[in-house]
Amino acid sequence: ERTLRVFSTARSVLDKEYSQGKGLTKRARELGLEDRTELLLPEIVAFTTCEARNRDWGDLVTIHRDHAMAYVWSTRRGAQSGPVLRQSNWNVSAMKPPPPVRCHATSVCISSCGNFVLVGTK
Repeated sequence: ERTLRVFSTARSVLDKEYSQGKGLTKRARELGLEDRTELLLPEIVAFTTCEARNRDWGDLVTIHRDHAMAYVWSTRRGAQSGPVLRQSNWNVSAMKPPPPVRCHATSVCISSCGNFVLVGTK
């Protein structure tokens, strides 16, 4: 399904599914795609979280299979909430060539202060 969900072991009312953005169905139609699932991120291979600065910016960072970028999420809002973490010279447009395979993210770690994210590559 390629969705990010959080489950509470204590109370099911705290369960949450994170949003990858509004209007994916409309965007898929505009691009001539059959289904919105083609716009969803690939499966998550690693994530990290730190609550130290969650009131200021996203506190959860994910990396995805065969993907170079890291994505910032807000656990308070339950959605993507910030910049896509990437090298400045990498393209984010699907119409341009993607970063090389050697740049695919393989590990991720957030600092204990919540200000920095380290993303490892192949």
